[in-house]
Amino acid sequence: GVLVDLGTQSVQAEDRGRGFALSEEGPLDLRLNPGCGLPASEWLRTASVGELAWVIHEYGEDLDVVLAHRLAEGILERQSRSGSYRSVVELADVCRSVK
Repeated sequence: GVLVDLGTQSVQAEDRGRGFALSEEGPLDLRLNPGCGLPASEWLRTASVGELAWVIHEYGEDLDVVLAHRLAEGILERQSRSGSYRSVVELADVCRSVK
């Protein structure tokens, strides 16, 4: 599964059910095609730090490997403490606190 694709269209970004708008409270889905693959919230439940760090580094903007790994650790640490992510806003808040 892919966590982030930076090639969203405005229709996808405006759909709260897809979770692309970081300022909107919506489910953490992030799939371009909701019929394929797992929502990001489900994928994160089984992702390792290494897998998540790779996705963040590969698909993020200008992230170095160390920062990608630190973000992955923070994301998964919060998930193990508080349970699965329910929204894109929760994930964005954790990312902001780690950076």
